[in-house]
Amino acid sequence: MPVADSLQVHNLLLNYVFEMHLRLRAQKKTAGRPFHRGRNKLSSARFLFSILIAVVALGALAAPILACDINIEPSTASGEVGDTLTFTVTVAETHRTCTVPIGDTQVYLTNMEPVSETSWEQIADGVNQKQVTVRLLEAGEGSIRVVRQCPKGGGDVLVYVTIEPSGAVASPPVPGETDDEEAVPAAPPTDEANPPADDAGAPAGEDGEEASVPPAAPTGPTFGEALSEALSQPYVIALLALMIAGTFALARGYRRARPFAMLISLGFLGFYVGGCPCPVGALQHAFIWLGDVTGHMVAYVQLAAVVLAALIVGRVFCGWACPMGATQYFLYRKEPGKKARRFEISREQHNVLRWMKYVVLVVLVGLVLLTRQPVFEDIDPFKALFNLDFSLGVPLLFLVVLLAVSIVIGFPWCKYVCPLGALLGLFQRFSIFKIRFSDACTNCGVCHTVACDYMAIEPGDPCPTVNQMECVRCGECLARCPFNAISFTAKR
Repeated sequence: MPVADSLQVHNLLLNYVFEMHLRLRAQKKTAGRPFHRGRNKLSSARFLFSILIAVVALGALAAPILACDINIEPSTASGEVGDTLTFTVTVAETHRTCTVPIGDTQVYLTNMEPVSETSWEQIADGVNQKQVTVRLLEAGEGSIRVVRQCPKGGGDVLVYVTIEPSGAVASPPVPGETDDEEAVPAAPPTDEANPPADDAGAPAGEDGEEASVPPAAPTGPTFGEALSEALSQPYVIALLALMIAGTFALARGYRRARPFAMLISLGFLGFYVGGCPCPVGALQHAFIWLGDVTGHMVAYVQLAAVVLAALIVGRVFCGWACPMGATQYFLYRKEPGKKARRFEISREQHNVLRWMKYVVLVVLVGLVLLTRQPVFEDIDPFKALFNLDFSLGVPLLFLVVLLAVSIVIGFPWCKYVCPLGALLGLFQRFSIFKIRFSDACTNCGVCHTVACDYMAIEPGDPCPTVNQMECVRCGECLARCPFNAISFTAKR
């Protein structure tokens, strides 16, 4: 982000906090009843809460953000000693302000030597490609590894090559290999030019030249190092801060802090970061990258954080930190009791439609396990929105429909489609802290007819019941109960 734009964002956030402070000081009464009795004077605490979120957001904005998808074709290969193979390397930047030059991408070889290498060619907006031709050295196993020093993880891809003894098996043709390609001759086999191949490998040189960097490729960080690096990333810091702040606000009754938290989520986790790593993307990548946790620690940390939060306090991520939910929040936000522009879905219809997201979850996990590909990216509407990619396709059409529906129906993505919400709902059934009704409930119906936009509170006798799989811990029911009969507690 340019310095001028960054300063402008900083000033807007600070002005928002200052104006919020002035309104809170001038306000004598809250719009709804507080979460707990005797807590009417919370203006100072709310202001400090807002300052805390703003500081975290402003600090995160100063750090570079990028992410990329790396692909090597063919994904598996084999050949005989002395054969040449050509690999096509594609790097797709998933964030529009990537700060790592494409030339900084490193290619490492194990038990293979470089023959030729094309320059990077931009084949689409944010997508670069090159071809690397290698010669197989010794019988056994070789590999090609592409590494980008990406602060978010996911910048390390490895493809193994089976090398047979010369004359053992005919090597099948490899896509991208050409017989008439003018190969750059390799350097003479000297001890210095061609050191013995090891598991680390050597980086391929540009235009077939001998690699000038040390032959040992990076072995990768340990689990502890990868975890420490992931926790230091601005995206992860902001995500954890918003969930912690949301839990604190929910427990203490700072309902008016939720719009500000959602604004930070939408502005930073959404448009600035570009929705990457996407919450749903973390879910599918956790299955794709099984066995390589350290190489993609950010996705695992993100998924573990929201699951752990669901087990302790519930779906606070959905209610306070999700940029997808924040988008719908600002589209549908209304004054309490007003039903203008609303399309009412009956309770019976909702009870049928809400199972759709569990079907989406099962289908998504099944396809990911079968294909080992991030299939959700082909239809992800929020990736198109947050990256401002409005090229005609399924994501854009899905986005237009979803945004239009979100204006008249509250949170359709969260209630009926989101596979991550479905997963967190399953874990939330066992959460320690829950929304509960006390004996003070008169069954007036305010909570399930007006307060809950997610239809998570169901009518009952002698009092309503909370569907613990659907509640997103937004806190609206606690704030609007006229008899203070709803609490967020671990007591049974």
